[in-house]
Amino acid sequence: MTLNQSGNSEFRGTVSTVSGAGALTKNGAGDLALYNANTYSGGTVLNAGRLLLANNAALGTGTITINGEHIRAHEAERTLSNPLALNGSFVLGQLTNFTGNATLVNNITITSFDATTNASVLSGVISGNGFGITKSGAGVLTLSGNSTYTGTTTVSAGRLNITSGSNATSGYSVAQGATPDMGGFGIPGGKSLSVNGTLQNMGTGAFTVASGATLSGTGAVPVSVSNTSGIVSPGNSAGTLTINGNYAQSGTGVLNIEIASLSSFDVLAINGSATLGGTLNISFASGFPNAFPATFDFLTTTGNLTGFFQNVNLVGSLPSGATGYSVRQSANGNGQRLTLVVVPEANAGLLALLAAPLLVGVFRKRK
Repeated sequence: MTLNQSGNSEFRGTVSTVSGAGALTKNGAGDLALYNANTYSGGTVLNAGRLLLANNAALGTGTITINGEHIRAHEAERTLSNPLALNGSFVLGQLTNFTGNATLVNNITITSFDATTNASVLSGVISGNGFGITKSGAGVLTLSGNSTYTGTTTVSAGRLNITSGSNATSGYSVAQGATPDMGGFGIPGGKSLSVNGTLQNMGTGAFTVASGATLSGTGAVPVSVSNTSGIVSPGNSAGTLTINGNYAQSGTGVLNIEIASLSSFDVLAINGSATLGGTLNISFASGFPNAFPATFDFLTTTGNLTGFFQNVNLVGSLPSGATGYSVRQSANGNGQRLTLVVVPEANAGLLALLAAPLLVGVFRKRK
């Protein structure tokens, strides 16, 4: 059965077929409200308009294929167990909970406008090789299944709750002003998280950057961060990443710092204490001006700073006119800071002076 209505309709009967293989296709810009428990098994296809669900079994037992537009609960909260095939971007209305497994057939955007926590929930396993999900709208969307899709999860607006530690997206991207809730599990190994808004973390303990995982962006992480074998790269190019807690880096953990210009460079701002180890990688953008000596405060704390990196690497080369660099530690109000000092050849002897009061490393230009 195909419905091509431009106006609004209510269907209070039961949709069923003798063979059990029939499907319901919704076209047109109008609303279709389904009130009863329907028995058709051929699936439902939403191409356009709004589909309003006034019964948990309103869409029968077959797969729900969403190619676009709007699906939502009607009159009360609804929980549907149908499998989902997600092919196009759509609006997921309030009080709608899908417990069935979902397959991504394309990269999609899910828009949610209701600001109530758990207003819209996908609790089944979401699969789809190479495809990702973008969360849009000012509302809340919860993903709570042990998903296996491999594309990027992007939060462009509103709040995304991710409550399962096994959510297997290849990466997370958080736009400015968005507030995803990572559920306390951190970043799984091999995945990435770009934070340009503010994370919401309802779990306890440190936010963990697992082996092969990358934490980047210009936003804020609201808890302590533990980086024993992952990568932390402040900024999206050059920028400041804020940690509202302590920061611990050790083992094979890596901190990447990019210096783009005299006034634009990466900063890891820690509103707490820092314990350092692992590796520091420093790189300079191409076309960096010949204006030395120059200093860059690339790590700041409001508390204590202990330890230092086991390895300090220059990725690429120093800018033209520079011959050496050092890293110094000094007081920063009640906290500490690490400063990168770069000097020209003629003033190489200035390196130790600029690196006072505590010199933690002097490095010469590669030949």
